[in-house]
Amino acid sequence: MSIPREKFLGARTRPLGKGTVHGRFGATMGPMNASSLSWQTDARLEITALSRALRELAGILDTDQRLHLSDVWGHDGPLGLTMRSHHWVLEGTAVSLRARKGGRDYRLDLEPLVDGEGRVVGVNGWATELNA
Repeated sequence: MSIPREKFLGARTRPLGKGTVHGRFGATMGPMNASSLSWQTDARLEITALSRALRELAGILDTDQRLHLSDVWGHDGPLGLTMRSHHWVLEGTAVSLRARKGGRDYRLDLEPLVDGEGRVVGVNGWATELNA
């Protein structure tokens, strides 16, 4: 069963603008500091880049381990808003939502990862702790 994105309260969407090449397709994910929570996935939602702070928060110690998005953010309830939001991004829609991890609330900002020809090939994600 596919649930329309309008049914998820707390998820905001915005149309995809002109993209650039990021991550393993060219440039980097942008500046990160020791507390940055950021990740990148391919079209199968396998992690291709993950900040050290998010790896530690998720309890992932093996840096060579192949990871899926669910290994980092888990399966968040029966509707799976975090996972579903990443699928919307793969369809070309940038999304912002709230998620809980490690007893803390985060704002997740997700944007399409596009190649040089403008095709969506993955997801760029950033998490900001709320009330930090």
